[in-house]
Amino acid sequence: MGSLTMPSVQTSLSISSFEHITAVQVPVIGGSMSLICVDTRDDQTNNKDKGWAWVVCVGSSLMMFFTFGTHTCFGVLLNALLDHFQETKARTAWVGSISVNLLFVFSPITSRLAERYGVRAVTIAGGILITFGLFLSAYAPSLLIMYLTYGLLFGIGTSLCGTMAQVITVDYFDKHLSLATGIVASGSSVGTLVLAPFLQFLLERYKWQSIFKLMAGIGILLSIIGLIFKPVKDQNEESLVRRRQSVDYGACSMSGVPCNRFGLFDCGIFKNKAFILWVIATCSAGFGYFIPHFFLIQFSEEIGIPRSQGSWLISYLGISSTIGRILFGKLSDVCCIRNLPIYRLCMLMIGLASTLCPFAKSYEALVAYVIVLGLLDGSYIGLMSIVTLEIVKINNIIRAWGILYFCQSFTYLLGPPTAGMMYDYFKSYKSVFYLAGASMIFGAIVLLFVPCCTPTNIQQMANITLATPNGTPIRTPDIIITDVNNNSQLLVVEKLTSL
Repeated sequence: MGSLTMPSVQTSLSISSFEHITAVQVPVIGGSMSLICVDTRDDQTNNKDKGWAWVVCVGSSLMMFFTFGTHTCFGVLLNALLDHFQETKARTAWVGSISVNLLFVFSPITSRLAERYGVRAVTIAGGILITFGLFLSAYAPSLLIMYLTYGLLFGIGTSLCGTMAQVITVDYFDKHLSLATGIVASGSSVGTLVLAPFLQFLLERYKWQSIFKLMAGIGILLSIIGLIFKPVKDQNEESLVRRRQSVDYGACSMSGVPCNRFGLFDCGIFKNKAFILWVIATCSAGFGYFIPHFFLIQFSEEIGIPRSQGSWLISYLGISSTIGRILFGKLSDVCCIRNLPIYRLCMLMIGLASTLCPFAKSYEALVAYVIVLGLLDGSYIGLMSIVTLEIVKINNIIRAWGILYFCQSFTYLLGPPTAGMMYDYFKSYKSVFYLAGASMIFGAIVLLFVPCCTPTNIQQMANITLATPNGTPIRTPDIIITDVNNNSQLLVVEKLTSL
């Protein structure tokens, strides 16, 4: 890469001999935050972006399809577990909540395991845990055993496979890294779209135990996919590790910066009062986030809609959510309004939609609800990373993202069981959706006070033109310079959120 020019700043930055520039997308729950990593290294034998890399990309997308798709479609399996164990909705919902919690909580540990044992070994171990977890769940005599087999083993297994599926692309791609990451991330949305009606189709013909055994076989397939994650020979292993960490749920360390400076649980970030309010608001919203995913099918059945039709509601939710993430990502890029007010308004509207959901009396009304919910969910998921960036600024984004994910995982854990407890007490799904709506509305109210506490120090913005050695411009994004430690790497972050 020839040079970097900064026309909106009086001084210019020129760094020569750039061999790689890649746009890395830090995944959130189906969304991403775009990072551009520019590496200078002597890489005379670069085999990236070629045939085998795309095999790895497809394999990673299949992992996302199954791991994240199964979690978002747990509401379909919940019906079968309720019918079999004849337990309360609150106790049964813990099965799915524990696995979702471990999917996120275990991801930092997964990262450390990958650094020590390698991506391939961790992925294979994840597939084995998924296989054992689902196979043993098929023989579980009680919900307590299901908490251990499905909740613990399957949850940790999906964390191992899901996390590795998202970080492995950095090892195999440079030029097409952004495209590859987008393909991998789309696997979760496609999984939500396909798995919900497919699982319901199987449940109408076979026992749930047989389906769990079939899904256990998919765990073996994931382990086989892990075998294609062969180690990459890179002459600069330290650079490779840094680039891999940059997409691992934000739990990374900047180039040349000691890990303890950007520690995942560095509580110094809580000196920012706006961030404290942001954590409270998003955790409150997270409390109600999975409630519709878990109980919407049962509510539709209560008003006379067959399960075969009700399962499609989750698919419609997945489709509209994908569209919403793209729309709000583009809106964030072109709109002159700050992202926080957009986020707050969407959170409020999600709450109101969930509050009105119990008044739906037809299938068409529920379809309208899930479409609205999915489109607005595009803001909740797609803009979360960007609003976090606006609140804590770029120097604190790594530690802030890790703490935010950690705190949210526990509200994901508690939300559905609490909703089930509400139903068991009131014998009505009105209370369930009121709880989902109230948690979102409360979060929106808390966000009203964030601007009052937001720090005034603003990162310097610059328009940077990237050009090839012959002077041909590549692109001109609006970006924030985040860290320049030496001549080996420059890390910058885009304003755009997509996919």
